[in-house]
Amino acid sequence: MATPEDITIGNLNGNWVMNKGLSGEIDPILKLQGVPWLLRKAMAAVTLYINITTYQTPQPETGEPVTNIDFNQTAGGKLGGTTEKRTLSWEIKEHKDYIFGEVQGQSEFVHGSPDSGGHIRPDFELQTEVDNAQEVKTFLRGENHLDSPDGTGFIYEGSEGAWVHTFERSVSSGWTAEQVGYLDDPLFILQRQLVKSILLTVELTCIWLQIWGFELIDNKRHFTRRIVVANAGGRYLCLRLVFDYEQPKVSI
Repeated sequence: MATPEDITIGNLNGNWVMNKGLSGEIDPILKLQGVPWLLRKAMAAVTLYINITTYQTPQPETGEPVTNIDFNQTAGGKLGGTTEKRTLSWEIKEHKDYIFGEVQGQSEFVHGSPDSGGHIRPDFELQTEVDNAQEVKTFLRGENHLDSPDGTGFIYEGSEGAWVHTFERSVSSGWTAEQVGYLDDPLFILQRQLVKSILLTVELTCIWLQIWGFELIDNKRHFTRRIVVANAGGRYLCLRLVFDYEQPKVSI
């Protein structure tokens, strides 16, 4: 079903299912990352379910509250589930799963800025260098869509909009990922510059860039992930994943 208005990027609590009919094909993007053929085929055949929990914890240094988003992903068939735990403080966090191995990630909230037409788009800095950077950023900001050129892109809610931006790299397989989804804090600018200089010393085989937000598709509000994956040779692929919200079951 469409996402209710009270579900926001800062409150994604609930159950979600990937809409295969509206999402792009995932196999090419997994192949670019070097995911084995059998695992790719298994992932393409199942339906992805996600339970999301949003909560706040105090920052160790300041005691100020920071938002955390936990994603518990399950699939049909015999595939095992995976868990993503994101702390929106831009602090480097590590996790490990059977698909991508050891992963280092950072997350933060971002606001938006107007494009040439006055539409508010996610305002973020690419943490990696890729060919055709402007084209990549145009896609991630929701200014176009490969499958639906007439789409309006991300909905901005509030005066400046809100999205989550995350950046990830795989320690064991050598890929990195970047995402956007909600908020702002200028104190993170120096941290981003320092982290970028560190990551550039690591030999990378693939990079991931993403933006998360809400889009109107067939006049229905959907939670989406816009994804760009690029390899060391400069080849990149774009993908949009679309998720349906599952209404909580009422106990009788």
